[in-house]
Amino acid sequence: MPSPRPQICMWKLSLAHWPEYLCEAGLVAFFVLADCLITIAVKYPGSPVHSWFLDPLGQRVVIGLGLGTATLLLIKSPLGEASGAHMNPAITLTFFYLGKIRLVDLCFYIIAQVTGIFATLFVLSRLFPEPVMHPAVNYLISMSGSAGELVAFAGEFLIAFLLMAALLWINNTPYWARHTPWCVALLVTFFVTVESPLSGANMDPALATISDFFGRAWRGWWLYFVAPLLAMPAAAFLYQGTARRVYCAKLFHYNHRRCIFRCEFPALLAEERTRGR
Repeated sequence: MPSPRPQICMWKLSLAHWPEYLCEAGLVAFFVLADCLITIAVKYPGSPVHSWFLDPLGQRVVIGLGLGTATLLLIKSPLGEASGAHMNPAITLTFFYLGKIRLVDLCFYIIAQVTGIFATLFVLSRLFPEPVMHPAVNYLISMSGSAGELVAFAGEFLIAFLLMAALLWINNTPYWARHTPWCVALLVTFFVTVESPLSGANMDPALATISDFFGRAWRGWWLYFVAPLLAMPAAAFLYQGTARRVYCAKLFHYNHRRCIFRCEFPALLAEERTRGR
């Protein structure tokens, strides 16, 4: 009869890591809150500043800068330092594929991410029903552009691939790793500004699914779920082909917070010190 010890150890591990799970849920909640408030301010006709941003390009620039800034601040916040600041199941699954995350942490991180998104949209829809449900905001639902769903899929795949490829390359390069939050923030700003007319620049299967659930709009849902889940592991697969090392699953590790992943960050620091001599 097989021993139940591995299962018991996994549950003990999950109980020991609950602070990181809560931090991840909080990060996602803050990001969705920022996304919703920025979108309402820029696109909702009842917003006091809506008239400042009538040009579609101007709207995308402002939203992109807002989301990029929120991303930067959240990754470098105490919550982000603790959890690693994935804020996206596709990123967490990719690090699991790379062997940096244990199965139990993968499961609870995805639960935390889904819970954070669902709870935030639920609360906002009750507190501010008119702007959140207005067609200009509509629970942050992403829609394919006039070019159609296949083009939107290609756009989502490309930006998710580029985000993960850049993240892995920067985050595992000595001296550059400390700049990973800036890299991710700049890419989010660029993608929202440039690519969003094609697909909405979502890159998050959980946010896309939960937004469609609240808005009862499932048209094209598949592409927002499938594209990032294919693109990010594909970027990781190609990155592995370069024989470069993956040190850790945290997006920003230059702090004294504990790490619950299969972490080799001290080796990156040692390499930095060696090259700095």
